[in-house]
Amino acid sequence: MDDVSCQGNETSLFHCSHHGWGRHNCGHNEDASVMCINAPATTLQTPNITEIENLPEPVTYPPSSEGSVKLVGGNAPNEGRVEIYHAGVWGTICDDSWDERDATVVCRMLGYTRGRAIMLAAFGAGTGQIAMDDVSCLGNELSLSDCQHNGWLNHNCAHYEDAGVSCF
Repeated sequence: MDDVSCQGNETSLFHCSHHGWGRHNCGHNEDASVMCINAPATTLQTPNITEIENLPEPVTYPPSSEGSVKLVGGNAPNEGRVEIYHAGVWGTICDDSWDERDATVVCRMLGYTRGRAIMLAAFGAGTGQIAMDDVSCLGNELSLSDCQHNGWLNHNCAHYEDAGVSCF
């Protein structure tokens, strides 16, 4: 879909005007997304579409890169246990010294403005390696890996201390 235009009273995206299925003049750098927070859950009923011609190839994403972060176990995309990709493996962050500045760096990495620090594995205890402990960000770093910490995989905690965030 391209050039989608909704009035605001439609019950489905399918009722909005657009240039037609599979017709577009854009790339995936213009993909649209939404995030619903505190909205009631709904079920999407799609029309009976039997064939759509000339669809682009499936999107492929590059493998995770060193220092990437993700949120796991939250009830919404903007919250969860923080995991960081280091040396080819995802690992958790210990909540020792975890604060709003650390949370804000994580949230900015994910496209949000600010973050709230959540502690004591509130989004569930992770498994595997604990990648970072005693993280101390100033709040203006571009990546969590730019913040001071005890050194990769050097920690004195367990997964019941996994750090989380709520981003906004």
